[in-house]
Amino acid sequence: MSFPLIVLLTLVFILAFPRRGICEVDNYNVQIIVKVPKNTPAKDKVYISGNHRLLGAWKPDRALMTKTAPYTYEFNAYIPKAKRIEFKFIRGDFKKIEKSFEGFDTPNRFINLECGGQSIVKCRLECEVEAWKDLLPKNAAVHSYKLNLIGDYELYKNVDSKYLELARDVIVWMPEGYADPKNRNKRYPALYMHDGNNLFDARLSFQGVDWGVDEAVERLVKLKKMNEIIVVGIYNTEARLDEYAPMRDEKRGG
Repeated sequence: MSFPLIVLLTLVFILAFPRRGICEVDNYNVQIIVKVPKNTPAKDKVYISGNHRLLGAWKPDRALMTKTAPYTYEFNAYIPKAKRIEFKFIRGDFKKIEKSFEGFDTPNRFINLECGGQSIVKCRLECEVEAWKDLLPKNAAVHSYKLNLIGDYELYKNVDSKYLELARDVIVWMPEGYADPKNRNKRYPALYMHDGNNLFDARLSFQGVDWGVDEAVERLVKLKKMNEIIVVGIYNTEARLDEYAPMRDEKRGG
């Protein structure tokens, strides 16, 4: 057999049967198991809500979990390769989403779907829901929590809007000295900000890091870079993506 013919046959073989790269994974067999609190109503269904269409595309009642034992649910799906999936557990309504023992928001759970060097990689994750938003005890810390910030504030809970489906909290931050009688007739500009729960207090903020708005305003005022202001922070909700995005995203159920 001539050398050119050998080279040609070798190239044909390589093209017909390409070597799989270490990152060429077709699907991840994702198995997620969760244990829920004992006060979870037996008749309630538990869903997983996340950033992939197979995880419900952040909708509260699309990706149903299977009850496998008392207070134990399981979700299985073959998910095409993705860098990272994020999710939370929910009982079919954003008013019934998971919370911490103390009633605070919990960071999104996640799985990094990294390369595995084979056509199907199995990922298994066991989780536990500490509490549900609608079933928190009356003495949960979140009910009496005082924000750690500079200045004064008023927090208005569950403010309804005829334009938005979900109620949300609104925080009004006032600079130090606002309540002083000598400032009774003083007028302050107001700055309205989204993601109100991320503005002032790390305990209430996504991933435990706040934006430090109160500190920034105080510092700039002292440097005479700006005048004193009032900040109105509108909290986000579980529907944050749909509410803030300028357009619907089909990948997320839009």
